[in-house]
Amino acid sequence: RSWDRHDELVAMERDRRIALAAIVASAEAAEHELAAATIAAADASRALAAAQDRSRAIALRHELHLGEPCPVCEQVVSTLPAPIPHHELDLARRASDAAAAQHVAAKADTDRAHRASARAHEDLERISTELAALQHTLVGARSRDASTRALDEAASARAAEAASRKVLQRAEAAHRKADDAVRALSDRARSLRRELTSVRDTLARLAPPAPAEHDLLEDWTALVAWCGDTARALTGAIEVLLTRHTELRSARDEVREAMFVRCAAHGVDGEQPRLLEHLAQLAARATADGDAAAERFARVETIIEKVAIIRNEQHVADDLAKLLGANAFQQWLLEEALDELVAGASVRLFALSSGQFSLERDGKQFAVRDHRNADDLRSVKTLSGGETFLASLALALALADNVAALSATGAPRLESMFLDEGFGSLDPETLDVVAAAIEELGATGRMVGVVTHIRDLADRLPVRYEVTKLPDTSIVERVDR
Repeated sequence: RSWDRHDELVAMERDRRIALAAIVASAEAAEHELAAATIAAADASRALAAAQDRSRAIALRHELHLGEPCPVCEQVVSTLPAPIPHHELDLARRASDAAAAQHVAAKADTDRAHRASARAHEDLERISTELAALQHTLVGARSRDASTRALDEAASARAAEAASRKVLQRAEAAHRKADDAVRALSDRARSLRRELTSVRDTLARLAPPAPAEHDLLEDWTALVAWCGDTARALTGAIEVLLTRHTELRSARDEVREAMFVRCAAHGVDGEQPRLLEHLAQLAARATADGDAAAERFARVETIIEKVAIIRNEQHVADDLAKLLGANAFQQWLLEEALDELVAGASVRLFALSSGQFSLERDGKQFAVRDHRNADDLRSVKTLSGGETFLASLALALALADNVAALSATGAPRLESMFLDEGFGSLDPETLDVVAAAIEELGATGRMVGVVTHIRDLADRLPVRYEVTKLPDTSIVERVDR
């Protein structure tokens, strides 16, 4: 724009100089015409005075008589003057008025020419001043050809940016699909966790192992393994009971045969009605005693079942107290929020590091996955200064993106953020990537403040405040790109 204005001012200055030369020539011609009109007006005035004198003489001529004295000079009139035309005075007066009018017109033309010349001089001086200031500004600046090449490069960069933005949009869409899949898997995991709790509740009387709450698959595996062990143990116990039942039945038959033998040895018919009646009575009492014992045993079993239910409820309450405790529940929420933060920061870090690093959480510590070193997982403490800055910037950007989601319902979005130094540890290529990321944030409507002493980065910012330190004070100046 400055070079275009420079060429425009050069052309304007040339045109103004040509116009000024024409105006000066016109002013000089007007001055010559004014001088001629002045002389003509003076001549006409003198002619008018002479005509007026002759007119007065004409007025006295009728009083002159031959041989008589003149009433004016008192000389004897010897010859009468020739008659003077009566219209001479009118012609002289009209000629004087015309000369005066021409003089006034010439004077007005001269004044207009002088005013036009003054305006032309002022206009030319203004254009020359602006041209000189612009030429001073362009000293040391890019040439017109360099500016044109830079504009072409900027257009190419904008086209590349638009293509990159489309790629980014597709990547974000894929990321959203992945988030939906993660949420679906999380819902499925919660459903399986509830199902695990329900299964444990049905087995509460058998005191199943408490879940570790770290890995859902491990908890299910542990419960299934415990169920298998318990089933095998109960199967063995049932087999023992069945064997014992068979042994008791055989013993009963043996006792019955022995009883018959003893009855026969004593001459008692073991089949007789009275004996059977007596035995039936004894059996009835034994049955009644057995029923009473069974009833008491049933009450005991009911009590045992109630105790088991209460103990299971106690286990559930203990688990809930453990999960909903102030520290545990808060820690669980923090870990969920931290996982989301790490996921967003990993995407940012992958882009900022040109695909070299992604961020993961290793317990309570952060770790980076080095994709250029066989996907090696290592601590963030092994990163260099510039790499550490990129990881910190990725976390800050992810926190800025997710702070509203992590806050209470209705919390405002974080529309501004400040980055204070740390750019000095970056190499030029990484600094360019970081600057592009900051410009992208600004393009989405978020205000990003950067505190830096690096000129290359500062020159890329659309608005900056430069602080100049003086001996007694400091000066802050706003600079718009």
